[in-house]
Amino acid sequence: MRTTITLDDGLAADLKRRARAEGKSVSAVIAEALRAQLSKREAPSKTAPFRLITVKGGGLRPGVDVTKLRSLEETADLERWKRRQR
Repeated sequence: MRTTITLDDGLAADLKRRARAEGKSVSAVIAEALRAQLSKREAPSKTAPFRLITVKGGGLRPGVDVTKLRSLEETADLERWKRRQR
């Protein structure tokens, strides 16, 4: 594929120096750099899975699904309304 990119003068000079030093074309150096950068971003995350910690060991209230944010908001709204009615 052929494309055009705009580089600042300093980056373009660095790129040309690297290409000359490695005996490669500017396109080859750009392609290698892009491949290296893109492969870093595709690596899966190594973070630990989320673990829900509840208070007093009671767990979640019946009917509450933590994966449905709107449901949690509605439950909280309903509870606030009930408290105000007392």
